[in-house]
Formats: sequence, C-alpha cells, structure tokens
Amino acid sequence: MKVPSLNRSQHGYTLLEFMVVLALGGLLLFSIIRRFGGQEEATKLQNFAPNVIELINEVNAWSATQFDTSRASNPTLLSIVPDRMRVGGEVRHDLGGIVTMAPSTLSAANDAIALTFSNLPRDACRKELGKVQQRAAVITSNGTVVKSATVAALDDDALRSACTDDNANTVMFTVRKA
Repeated sequence: MKVPSLNRSQHGYTLLEFMVVLALGGLLLFSIIRRFGGQEEATKLQNFAPNVIELINEVNAWSATQFDTSRASNPTLLSIVPDRMRVGGEVRHDLGGIVTMAPSTLSAANDAIALTFSNLPRDACRKELGKVQQRAAVITSNGTVVKSATVAALDDDALRSACTDDNANTVMFTVRKA
C-alpha cells in the first residue's frame, strides 16, 4: 500500500482563502450598490420640488375650467397628472408616497384645492418646500401651518419643528383656484 506523501506543492486555493476573497467581493459590491442607491434617492429628492410645481400647474389648469373646486377628488387628480405619477389607481410622488386632492376653502367655499403628499422624508419636508412656497397659498406639514395665506414666506422655525426625522411626513399644499 502506498502512503501519501506530504509534498506541499499542491496547486489551488484553500477554502479559507476562497472565503476571504468572497467576503471582500461582497463588501465591495455592497458599497457600490449603496453608493448608486444613494444617488438615485438624491435625484428623486432633487426632482421633488419641480414635480410638485408641475402638478400644481396641472391642477391650476384644471381648476380654471371649473366653476368651483367641489369636484376636486382623487379620480379627477388621476385624470390630470402626468402618466409617470399614476400607479394603479393611485397618484404617487417620486419619493414613494401617495398624493391626494380635495376641495378646500381659503376665503369662500371651494375656492381652493388641497394637494396632500404622504410619506415624505425629512429632507423633502425641510429643504424642498422653500422651492414650492410661492405656488401655494397655505402649506401645512404634519398638521402645523408652516406658511399661511397672509404671509409670503415659510416659517422656518415651524417647519424645522414640524418635520420629523422619519419618512412619514405629510405635507398639504393649499392652492387657490386659478
């Protein structure tokens, strides 16, 4: 019977070397995915204010053809929004939450429209609203008025305290009928 030699000139990799390379490759892949995922989220956040302005313009165009805003509803909103915002039977903004539309009142019954955006991250709530403030008569964040109909600018202190750190902020833009 032949006894195996203890010759150390074997070729190939050990299981330990393979596992180390696999772990390093996984870490590299994770960091690449995380970096590009973060860029995608930043792009969505950057597009939030222009998309809100576009939506307000669409709502204004619709309201200009109406006697009052009593017919403002989610089915109406669904019919006037850009196709990219329609997901099934809902209107969704780029950051993943739902957009709703309802009649509202500023000085006379049904003279305004309320657009509500749900599930906004803190950065959209705090940083992006300033870009939209001139398009809305009233802006409410999580139930706190951060821009009133009588003041032209956002109340920064109210905005900072109203916007939470999670992704569950709700912002309502009340827009005068065109």
